[in-house]
Amino acid sequence: EWGQAPTELARLAGEDMVDVAVVTKADAFEVEPKRMLRPPRSEMRFADLVSLLASQRDVNLTLYTRQAPLWTMPGLLSAVVPHRWMTNLRVLDLNIWAGDGLFRNTLHNDPYDNFLCVLRGTKHVLTFPPEAHDLLYYAKRNDWQAYYLPSVGEIRRRDVGIVSDNTAGVNMAEPDHLAFPLLREALGQSAYTQVHAGDCLYLPRYHHHHVFSEADPQTGYNLAINVWVDRERSLAQGAAPVAEVDELAPTLEQIQAALQRANSCDANGSV
Repeated sequence: EWGQAPTELARLAGEDMVDVAVVTKADAFEVEPKRMLRPPRSEMRFADLVSLLASQRDVNLTLYTRQAPLWTMPGLLSAVVPHRWMTNLRVLDLNIWAGDGLFRNTLHNDPYDNFLCVLRGTKHVLTFPPEAHDLLYYAKRNDWQAYYLPSVGEIRRRDVGIVSDNTAGVNMAEPDHLAFPLLREALGQSAYTQVHAGDCLYLPRYHHHHVFSEADPQTGYNLAINVWVDRERSLAQGAAPVAEVDELAPTLEQIQAALQRANSCDANGSV
């Protein structure tokens, strides 16, 4: 429900600070043979990000908060209304994704089952089965991170000491079949899906996916939530009593009940 209006987003989480990727070069691709050049990061109030996106002004930048944890945004989290089929899902992580629709995620895979739920705009998702791994040029790469200041631009690009191996080397926005000849075989195994506002796409763990975001023309931004779940816990148990919380993988109902208890304690001045 809170995806319907910028004012509602600002009311629920306006003062929350979020990490924002700032892309200053059109069609920038962050994967190199031995390193990942992550987009420069900045931090701003969520209300300011939404206001800037909603203004639909051409500021010669692409702004995107990707994988921002909803745990740190209790106003938004408490307003999440799960679908009935989500009742038994055991949640490992909840993230919000918001941007101007111009950011292109790299082709990668995740070790968790994922439900990608779109609230505003459209997601264009290209997927490959796990068996296509060796056709997509995965490798271990060092993460290089930078920061962004409006008055200066990109600053402090450095190796942050993290080595990741879940990102493919192919730029699916501009695929180079000469440099990556095995890609043609992989494309024969691929599937393309459009995920519209109100839809959720199930991405099983280790399925490779490449996501293009398209902004909603009315609000000027794309907005989505992804829910990483524990498949085994979700399938092994039926609906769990709210009081019996699995701290490693609670249900959405249990998360919201915990928030309500915390809000009640705050209102009563107790811990």
